[in-house]
Amino acid sequence: MSLPREVLKWIHSLDLAYSVKNPKRDFQNGFLIAEIFSRYEEYSNDIEMHSYDTGLNIAKKLSNWTLLENFFRKRNIPIYKKDWEPVIYASPDAYISLLNKVYQFLTGKPLEEPPIKPTQHPKEGATHAVLLKDSEMQQAIEKNQTGKMNQLLIEEEPEEVKTTIGEVKVTLRKMPRGSSKVLEKSQNRLLQGIEIRDVEIKPVERNLVQIRASKGQSVQKSLELSVSGSVKPTETSPSRFPTMHEQTVTVARSINELSAEVMSDALNYLAKSPAEFGFENQAGNYGKYFFKNMETFSNDLTSAYFEYIKKRINAIVDLVLKNHHEFWCLVSLMFPPIERLNVNSDHFLHLMEALSLIGEKMSLTDPNVTERIFFKYLLSKISSLMTSNPGKREVLCHLFYSFIVPEPAFRMKAIQKLSETLSGYHELIKCLAILVKYDKEYNDELHDIFIYYGLLGLEHSSPFVRTAALAIFSQIATLNHVPILNVVPQLKALADDKWWEVRAQAIQCAGTLLSMVDPSEEIHTQEAIHGLKEVIFKSFYPKATKNILRIGLVYIAPALHKHPSLSDRYVECLLEMPSDIRKALLESPTETQTQTLMEEGMFVLGSNTQRYKMGGCPLLWSSPAVALSLANYVKSKELENLDESHADILLACVKPTISEEFDTWIEVYHKLQEYICVALCDVDLCYKAMEILKKFLTVQGLYDTTIVSSRDILLKALNLVFSTSQEEDCVQASMGLLRFLYFESGVKIVQDFVKVLLKAFDDKYHDLYLTTDLPALFKEISS
Repeated sequence: MSLPREVLKWIHSLDLAYSVKNPKRDFQNGFLIAEIFSRYEEYSNDIEMHSYDTGLNIAKKLSNWTLLENFFRKRNIPIYKKDWEPVIYASPDAYISLLNKVYQFLTGKPLEEPPIKPTQHPKEGATHAVLLKDSEMQQAIEKNQTGKMNQLLIEEEPEEVKTTIGEVKVTLRKMPRGSSKVLEKSQNRLLQGIEIRDVEIKPVERNLVQIRASKGQSVQKSLELSVSGSVKPTETSPSRFPTMHEQTVTVARSINELSAEVMSDALNYLAKSPAEFGFENQAGNYGKYFFKNMETFSNDLTSAYFEYIKKRINAIVDLVLKNHHEFWCLVSLMFPPIERLNVNSDHFLHLMEALSLIGEKMSLTDPNVTERIFFKYLLSKISSLMTSNPGKREVLCHLFYSFIVPEPAFRMKAIQKLSETLSGYHELIKCLAILVKYDKEYNDELHDIFIYYGLLGLEHSSPFVRTAALAIFSQIATLNHVPILNVVPQLKALADDKWWEVRAQAIQCAGTLLSMVDPSEEIHTQEAIHGLKEVIFKSFYPKATKNILRIGLVYIAPALHKHPSLSDRYVECLLEMPSDIRKALLESPTETQTQTLMEEGMFVLGSNTQRYKMGGCPLLWSSPAVALSLANYVKSKELENLDESHADILLACVKPTISEEFDTWIEVYHKLQEYICVALCDVDLCYKAMEILKKFLTVQGLYDTTIVSSRDILLKALNLVFSTSQEEDCVQASMGLLRFLYFESGVKIVQDFVKVLLKAFDDKYHDLYLTTDLPALFKEISS
């Protein structure tokens, strides 16, 4: 189907801003539709072209069409969302229907349309923007395939349980092999309104890496993918994919036999007899009996069983790829306990890890066959369990992606299939908020899908869906912040949402964006920065809920490097945290602890809450900015002494190496030096004060200035320590500071400072000096 000739002539006669070369793409963002209406005097005052963007990302498309929708309703123009929404996502012939309607409305001339072939009815509840035109694609393939084709009969196991729509699969079908003509561009498949190109898979390398799902490691890329605009048959090695007859001859074992052998190995390893676990009457059915009664067995047996499963993973993968009936058997064995077991049990984790490893190995060995049998036998079970048991959604999403090659084209198709099996787009959004975390690089086509559903989710009535939608944007922003800047108006609107986690996610997204946006960029970026700061100041304040503050303190921290103006509010909120939470946030990890501290956790248990980084703020923030804000806070409050919260924050700032912004650090020290020195007399703060002074008095770039101003203040502090306080901890901390400055600093000017300090103390407080360990120290450093 193509545009009628009179419509084409009419479009060219309007002399539009840019020529129409690819109508399917050129009309997607609505800009040209707006310009067409603006050329008619009756509507010229309603259309302000400067309000429309020529961009092609999803946010700009939706912005343009929203303006047009308001215009259509205002002027009672009979063009509706169902007419233009499919155009955004390049649905076949959608632009033709829309342009024909626009032409007839504006010109008043009728069109004689050819009869339309009947199409398959979509599923209930689906929209034009999210449906694949399967029937059209099949017609295109049948029309274009010519020449001799090798055909391979592949046995398909009929499912014992019907799918969610009650269809029973056909037992046998023919799978074409051979060459095919290139399909017309308009006949390419669509994924939920997004155009997808089929993938040509080259032979897979056999050098594989097994990834443990429980450790969350990435799947090693070992595929060479070639994506082209045409549909080509997948070429596979005949030796790896035998005919059905060859399968019958060469495949001697079954999943049931393999599982029984694995159990025998596990029992031998544990030196246990079958009778001890109730297997005495299960000859040949050890595997079936194990999975049916899995929760009743000891953790030792379960661990041993799945370790031996991993050892035989190559044999399992080879078997199920050659004989799809065996994959069905595998699913029939392993999925029922996934449905039954508690998500936090060791048995459940062992089971999920094993099945995920099988999926990863299968997808790396033969992605096309894996995808097909996964969609047929396992996907509907996963999606059904996600809906009935949301607490298992996260691990099921991991299992879902285990069977999918980590490439955009494969993931786009998988997401489309998942959307067809879930009960609604709100459930899909919750899954996408998890799946997006598996992406390591930004891809326009793939992440347009995430952005589209994210925008839908922001308007949903459920706070859990709004939270999940914001989580999608927060994660995409770490990959590419540019398209997410278009969401700033929505973030501002949600900054005072009634649900706490929606506000927390708005803060997280704003903090992530600010950490990436350069404040020196162009004007429109300045507007976005202003909006993002507005989000933070509206939701992130000292009296906000503790969960919101904790999330904000972690995710705003990286933004302090580029936007130090946020640090005053940041410090105010940090001081409001309970001591135990603040210590967790401020913990400075060793190299081996870093990854652990940055792992994500849940603040509120539940199937709909998101996961967040729990601490490690000093790894993320700008230490000079935080320290200066703390100094300004202490001075502005005119405090007499530091308390533990002030000392903790300052120590967290100076603990890493001070190697830049020396002027800022000197300013911090001058404002706080009296407080720090006096803290040597406080039994609760003396050791922290000692560590802070070590930094300020020994770092090159600082000590030339700090030592000069510290002499008199330290003399007074030492006098208080040895005369008034006389606390053993305070004495030890002060002696430790002096010994460190002389023996470990390695700086002559610092060592001379210690000698001068001791001599001055002897002169000013001679009697007290003789009662301390200071004379012995002076003798030691003078010898």
